[in-house]
Amino acid sequence: MDRPESDGSATSQGIAPSSRDSCPAGKEPRISFDSLKALKLKHDAPLLKEHRNPSPFGSKSYEKNVKKWDGKRVDDYEKHRQVCELAWLNQIPQDIQFENIGMHGTNFDVVLRAMAMGGQLLPVGNILKRGGRLVTGEYGVTDLNLRRVSVACLQGGVLITSAFRDTRRYAMNATRPHLKIDNGRASHVPIIVIGDGMDTIKNEGRTNNYVLSAGVSVKSTACIWEVAFKRVNIRGVLCPANDEAYVRDTLEKAGFKLEVNTFESFERHLKQNTELGCESSAEGTAQRQATLEKLTGREFPDYPAFSFKEC
Repeated sequence: MDRPESDGSATSQGIAPSSRDSCPAGKEPRISFDSLKALKLKHDAPLLKEHRNPSPFGSKSYEKNVKKWDGKRVDDYEKHRQVCELAWLNQIPQDIQFENIGMHGTNFDVVLRAMAMGGQLLPVGNILKRGGRLVTGEYGVTDLNLRRVSVACLQGGVLITSAFRDTRRYAMNATRPHLKIDNGRASHVPIIVIGDGMDTIKNEGRTNNYVLSAGVSVKSTACIWEVAFKRVNIRGVLCPANDEAYVRDTLEKAGFKLEVNTFESFERHLKQNTELGCESSAEGTAQRQATLEKLTGREFPDYPAFSFKEC
C-alpha cells in the first residue's frame, strides 16, 4: 500500500475555543465544516496537486462525514462517539506502548484545548465534530490531517535526537508563521508534545520490536520517520525554560497532569547520553529507557533491548 504524502508538518492541527464557548445563549452548538472550504480556498493550488480526490472539503472521500454531521448538534456527536465502533480510540489507556511514542510540534494553546477535550491530539475532522476550529497548521487542511495526526516517530528512542530537532522547529513555527488564531500568551509558547499514537491500522509485519505496532508511515522530507495516528495520547510536553513556570502553573490551575521538561534541559540530556542511537548497545538501551521515562514521567520496566522479530 502506498504511503500517504505528508502535509509537510509533524505540527498540530490546533483547536480554538469550541462552539460551546461562542454559541449564543439559548442556542445549541452545531457542527460546521464551512471552515474547510475557507481554508481550502486559501491554499487551493498546492493542495489540489496533492489530493487524489480534491473537493472543497479536502477530499471527496471525506464528504460522507460532512453530509452526515454538518449542521448536527455537537452533543449528538459526543453521544455517538461514546458508543460507536471506534469508541476505544477516545479512551486513553493506562499503559504506554513505547514503540508508538512520537513527538509533535505545536503551541501551548493547542495543548490546553486538547487536554480540555479529553487529553488527545485529534485530526481536524474530529476537532470540527467536537465543536472546535483549526488554529495552527502549516498547510491548513489536507487529506492526511482530516483523519490523522502526524508525529515524528522516536522508534523506541533510537531517533529521538532528530525528532527533537525537527519538532522543535515546527513548534516555533506554530507560534508565528503558522498561527491562524491568536488566543494570547499560550499561542506564543512553543511546545513539543510527547505522546503515544493509537490507530485502527495495525502493523502485522513488524521487523523489530522498536517498529510501530499501529499507525501509518508517511512519505516525508521533513522528518526521518513521520507517522500518522488516529489519536495521540498526550503524556508530556517540552517547552522553553523561560516559559516553564507559566506552563506548569497553567496546567496545575486547569487540573491537567503532564510531565514538563524544557528544551534546554533536554538538549543537555541528549549531549550527555551519546549512545541513544546505538541500537545494539546495552548502554544505548539503558539510555533510551531512561529518556522515555524522563519525557513521560512513567516507568518502562519491561523496555527491551533492540532485537529483530521472528517472521
